[in-house]
Amino acid sequence: MLRWNWQGTAVRTNINPVAGCEVLTVQFYDNSSGVVSRSWNFGDGSAVSNAQNPTHSFNAGIGDTTYTVTLNITCASGTNSSQILVTVYAKPSIDFTPDRNTVCAITDSVCIANHSPYSSTNTYLWNFGDGTISTAYQPCKIYSTAGMYTLEHTVTNQYGCVNSAEEEDYINVIPVPNTAFSVSEYVGCHPFAALQQQHRHGGNTYTNWIWDYGDGQSLEQSFESPPHTFVNPGKYDVFLSTTNSLGCSNFSTQTITVKRSPTALFQASTPICGYESSLVEFFGIASDTAHFDWDFPDA
Repeated sequence: MLRWNWQGTAVRTNINPVAGCEVLTVQFYDNSSGVVSRSWNFGDGSAVSNAQNPTHSFNAGIGDTTYTVTLNITCASGTNSSQILVTVYAKPSIDFTPDRNTVCAITDSVCIANHSPYSSTNTYLWNFGDGTISTAYQPCKIYSTAGMYTLEHTVTNQYGCVNSAEEEDYINVIPVPNTAFSVSEYVGCHPFAALQQQHRHGGNTYTNWIWDYGDGQSLEQSFESPPHTFVNPGKYDVFLSTTNSLGCSNFSTQTITVKRSPTALFQASTPICGYESSLVEFFGIASDTAHFDWDFPDA
């Protein structure tokens, strides 16, 4: 960028316009001739320079800042000066805190409070350290795997100025208990008691195991499921929940289907006396459509 004053001094820079993100480094050139002495005042309170072509780095003040750079020269014929404006765009500010630093995997979320002023012209990027990101201003995150995670936040403003902050091992994610269980039979006829439940667990100490069979009967609090009979037909969601020594809770569920058992009753068409030969017709009575198997001991 070349600027001449009316007396012929010239200031040139390596960028045009002279503006950019902090820290902005500018190369200045003095194209004047016949100079006896010169001084550069960069307008930011730094020391003057007597070099012909100095390089200077500018920081923004509070927000975007424009500096007036002045070149003063002395020639045999007198003194002269030339000025140029340098605009420095400030980096976007970064200030954030999580609502908590320790969470349970899967069941808990950590939400980030962003204390920097929101701007619709900024872009926000969060890297949660587990391969996932967010572009929200104030995101919430659920971690699926236990471990220590580094949180990184990057903000880019409308001028392309970037600021970032990284907090190493910032979020401690602790494991939840594994409450997965299986049953030997998922379907049976009432009363249904052929239920053998098995659960698998991880390496933490567990407390408060609770079995809820979904049929209105009392909850069972035990590590292993005690025998349980479903008295009435229907579909039942069986829940197993627990809390580990780290305070994390979890639950699992399985569905049991209990079918209605048929009612086996019958009656004879005509009563007969002993040793009397007669044709008797039997009638089966069932509560539902059923298949009948008859057994006549004297046949």
